[in-house]
Amino acid sequence: MSERRTSVRVGGDIPIRTRTDAGELAITSGGKLSEAGLFVEYVLPYESGTRLTVEFVLPGLGEVSVQAEVVSAQTFLPSDASSPMGNGLRFVDATPQAVERIRSYIDRELT
Repeated sequence: MSERRTSVRVGGDIPIRTRTDAGELAITSGGKLSEAGLFVEYVLPYESGTRLTVEFVLPGLGEVSVQAEVVSAQTFLPSDASSPMGNGLRFVDATPQAVERIRSYIDRELT
């Protein structure tokens, strides 16, 4: 059974920094953001279950830092070269302030 998203996602050119518990750092931009998580494009996606600290800057709203878990890994498929490689991340520990900034950004992007 496939999982259905219950929250709206918006895309943008958001600078994103992720760090594993082992200290591995990745820096990218882009992503599709929702209140529940984020899709991040990576050349070498992390394995499902990996825990990350995710930091990103929302224009006009400041920096957000949350804990996330990798819930999906999209690798290169020659049959579907249009799909970006990367990870679907689910936020597992977001402060009320982080959630409010994310909501404000999504609302602004949708209007």
